[in-house]
Amino acid sequence: LGAAAALSQRRVRVIALVAGVIAAISATLVSHAAATEAIAQILIDLVHVTSAAAWAGGVVAMLAITLPSARALPRGDLGRVVGRFSTFGVVTVVALSLTGVVQAIGRLVLVQDLWETPYGIAVLAKVALLLVALVFAAFNLLRWGRQLRAARDQERALRWLGRDIAGETVAIVLILVATGLSES
Repeated sequence: LGAAAALSQRRVRVIALVAGVIAAISATLVSHAAATEAIAQILIDLVHVTSAAAWAGGVVAMLAITLPSARALPRGDLGRVVGRFSTFGVVTVVALSLTGVVQAIGRLVLVQDLWETPYGIAVLAKVALLLVALVFAAFNLLRWGRQLRAARDQERALRWLGRDIAGETVAIVLILVATGLSES
């Protein structure tokens, strides 16, 4: 979903967005939430999956599409792209976090289930990895994005931005691994 926003042709963006939504709905329909047959739980899961896909797809699009073409952009434009994506990222991560908390509260009976059950341990791992990803994202916005907007030391900022986006991507991949382990 996030990658769809980065694609340049309108038709390709629409197709990618529709495919992403269909994939999110498909994932939700085979989830634990769907097994409960509770509409509220299914909708919460759909928002969770959609926001995760949008955030992860956007980060990967930044890494694979935007950064490789960054040197062709006018000075300061990449910094503005980082700022816009960061706003998008905040919205998706807030939705992801809130729905994740609601889902965890529904599945964990006692507080100690966080460290005594495989699902709880996976939740803790995902929270820790999310915090790591957010540290990278904060540096991208507050340090490198700002520097790129001001057109100061572009090469250094671009190099570090790339490294931090790669770090954020690794954290997201590890979150997905923890998610897969918690669902098995």
